[in-house]
Amino acid sequence: DLEATLHEGSAVTAMKRKYEREQLKPVEERNPKIIMPIIALENNAIKARNAEKQQILKGLEQEIVLSKKVLDGLKQLERTQKAKDQHEAEIRATKQAHT
Repeated sequence: DLEATLHEGSAVTAMKRKYEREQLKPVEERNPKIIMPIIALENNAIKARNAEKQQILKGLEQEIVLSKKVLDGLKQLERTQKAKDQHEAEIRATKQAHT
């Protein structure tokens, strides 16, 4: 299951935006007291973990779809082979009946 992020609230969102704006400045002009709120950092980590889980799930879903296609192909091949075998058996039986 995916993890829920924590509610940040408007004050945290404002602090986060202020931090992001500060990061656009040259390093020597940045105010070191303006930091990313801890709750925002935690939410970023949760979002990263969720994105990783979703990628894994997407990959597994693709493998399942591919496996199903392979299995369907094998089943079709089996049906075709059975029909061919039955047809050949009927031909042999017909030949034996006429000899």
